[in-house]
Order: sequence, then C-alpha cells, then structure tokens
Amino acid sequence: MKLYKKLKENLIYVLMLCVFAIMSIWSMLTPIWVDDWRSIINGVPLNFSQIVQAQIEGYFTWSGRVWGEGISRILVTLPRPIWGILNGLVFLLLSLFMLKLVNKKIVNSKSAVINYIFIIVSLFLLTPDFGQVFLWTNGSGNYLWTTTINLLFVYLFLNVDKFKNGYKLATYIAMIPISIISGWCNETTGGAVLIFLLGTVIINLINGDKLKFNYKKICIVLLYVVSYIILLIAPGNSVRAKALNADFIHKSLFLKLSIRIPQINDFISNYMIWILVVFVGLLVLNVFLIKNIQRIETSILWVISGLAAFYALMLSPALDVTANRIFFTGFIFIIIGTINLIPRIFENVNLNMIITFSLITLIGITALKVTTGIIDSEKTNIAIKHRYAYISNEKNHLKNKKIIYVPPLEYIGNTKYSVDYGTMRDLETNQTDGLWLYPNSEYEIMYGVPKILLKK
Repeated sequence: MKLYKKLKENLIYVLMLCVFAIMSIWSMLTPIWVDDWRSIINGVPLNFSQIVQAQIEGYFTWSGRVWGEGISRILVTLPRPIWGILNGLVFLLLSLFMLKLVNKKIVNSKSAVINYIFIIVSLFLLTPDFGQVFLWTNGSGNYLWTTTINLLFVYLFLNVDKFKNGYKLATYIAMIPISIISGWCNETTGGAVLIFLLGTVIINLINGDKLKFNYKKICIVLLYVVSYIILLIAPGNSVRAKALNADFIHKSLFLKLSIRIPQINDFISNYMIWILVVFVGLLVLNVFLIKNIQRIETSILWVISGLAAFYALMLSPALDVTANRIFFTGFIFIIIGTINLIPRIFENVNLNMIITFSLITLIGITALKVTTGIIDSEKTNIAIKHRYAYISNEKNHLKNKKIIYVPPLEYIGNTKYSVDYGTMRDLETNQTDGLWLYPNSEYEIMYGVPKILLKK
C-alpha cells in the first residue's frame, strides 16, 4: 500500500521518467540514415570546425537553416548512447513545455496528470512521420529540437515578468541567444511563433489591458524577427528551390496556390481532421458550459498559429508532400490548443466519465500502435545496420576492385515509427562515372570507397 501511495503521489514524475527512458533507448537503437551521411567522410565524423564551415557554406548554397542543420550534424557525430540520452531528454522537454503552456505548474494534480497523458498520447499516436521527427538524427535536430527551443522561447516570453527580480534579469539575458537561435530555426516555426506573440498582444488589448512599453521584450522580439529574416533571405534557399522544383518558381501566383493549397488541405484531412473535430467539440463545451473566456481565446490562438504554419508553405517551391515532418510545428501548436480546452472541473460526473473513457481508449490504441511500431522500427534498424556492416566488410576486402555491389535492404519499414518509412531511396543499380547519384554517392563518401551500386 505504501508503494501504491508513493506512485500515486508521484505519478506524473513516474510518467516522465518512463517517457525519457523509452525515447532514449529507442533513439540509441536507431542508426543514422539519409541526410545523416553528410556528416561522415571516409568513416570519420566531421569535427566542430568542419561543421561550422559546412553550415556557413550551406547558408549560401543550399539552406538558411544554419541552427537546425548544425544541431543535426553535431548529433550525428556523437556516440549513439549519448545521442540517445540527449534526444530522450529533448523529447521530455518538448512534452514538459507543452504541459507548462497548458498548466502553469507541473505538480501531481489530477489536471496536470490528465493533460500530460493526453500530451504523451498525442505525441506517440498522432505525430505524422514519428520516426523521421523523433528518431532520425537529422529530422530530430531540424524539427524536435528546434520546436522545443521555440516552445522554450514562447514560455519564457509569456512568463519572464512573473519571475523574481534576480531570476527575471538572468532570464532576459538567457533569452538573447535563445531568441536568435529560435528565430533562425525554420521557416514555418518562426512564422507561427510570431503570429502567436502578436495574437497575445491583440487579446490583451481586447480584454482591456493597457499597451505597456516593455523595451526588454521589444528587443527580444526584434532579435527573433531579425534572425527569422536572415533565415528567409538566405541565398541557399533560392539555390535549393531551383534544384528541387525550378518549374514551380516561374508559375503564376494562382497556379502556385492551386497546387499547394490542395496539398496542404490533403494533409489536414488525412492527419489533423479528428484533432480539429475534438478541438471544436471542446470549444463548444467551454463556450456554453465552462465559460473560461481567457482559456478559449488562448486555445483559438494556438490553433490559428498552427494552421498558419501549414499554409505558410503555400508558395514554397521545395514543399515535399510525402514528408509530413514539415508540418510538425503546426501539429504541436494545434495539440497545445486542443489540450488547453480539456475541462479542469472534475465535480461533474458526466465530464469525468467522458474524460476517463477517452483516456482509457486512447491509451489502449496508443499501446497497440506503438508496440507494433517498435517492432517494425527495430526490424528496419537491423536491416540498415546489416547494410552498413556489409559495406564495411566489403571495403576491407576491396583490394583492386573499384565497385562494391550491395544487396537490397532486408526489410523496409511499414509504419511511421520506422526511420525509413516514406523516404525510401535505396541504392541505384547503375551509375555513370563522374555523375553525382543520390544516395550512392553519399554512401561512397561516408565509407571512402570508389563506387557502390545495388546488386541487380
């Protein structure tokens, strides 16, 4: 009974520990894949100065995402156990910031536990391209890590003036580098955050608050905006756009929108529709029963900002509709807005029954999906590791041969929890001399061999 009482009293912390352990181990077991190969040359990971140089060059030749790509490259160079622990920690931080933006205090209250369970269920069950966002090293650096940094920025921005004087000053100082990194992370996240911050000002004015001149916050936001602009105007963005979809650039505005809007609508229909239905249901419940106007306004703002992150891609030449990870930040914002509307009133028997039934059902579905996903993910991981071991062995016996012929992967992921799901680009069987062929050339650079081809 004492053990049960202690578990009940610390349930939320037990849940956090379990989440951290699961994601750390899962990350450790996941090998590098696709874009991760760029950070290894002839079997040797890039050092820090090489990574810095690569990101500077990349800003002018491929992408403005200096920080996201830079974080990803550093993570690739780490031993996998260290990478796993760090990634598990950032996943935990993501869930904690989501909770803190819904519950002001992380305590073992019934409300906090329920909200945290819904957050974890949402992340594990509903995240599009789970493996590419959370387990793939490059994807995690570009999406999980950057979104977490931005949620940290939003949380600090909203709460910094509530801290005690000593902590307040230290927080403002810490927000200077955080704002620079956050604004420079990626295009959709920066736009969504700025819309949310502007929306909070508008809501406060509507509610009768006087517009206060806080020069420290203004400076912080300006730093964020400048960093975001530097990201957007990167010369590499246009280079990448021309390389990936030169035809799209020259289309009229109408044609661009007629292509992109249906693609974004399809994503929402396939992955977000039930979340939005739940949001509308909870919104109606709050409007007519609970009537917490402040919570309603904040939730609507989160959802609007999330949808804005989706439709910000309407004019993007580089939009890959098969890579749902690009919608990750918008997904997170909408989840926060939805969970924020979950009732905190537990005296109502009917509400308690609905919440309990929803929790039990979602936990059961999540357990089924994730256990299947873990097995599928590990089968994929084993196949990829066998591929790498085969190439390494063949390299040791290469001698005078110039070509290593590699068999197809033994297994390809069937669920979104596998790192190669939806992005499968296996080796090609033929390659003309001197022609850069992806991903053959990436393998060749990573292992330092003349030529690698897929067996016919």
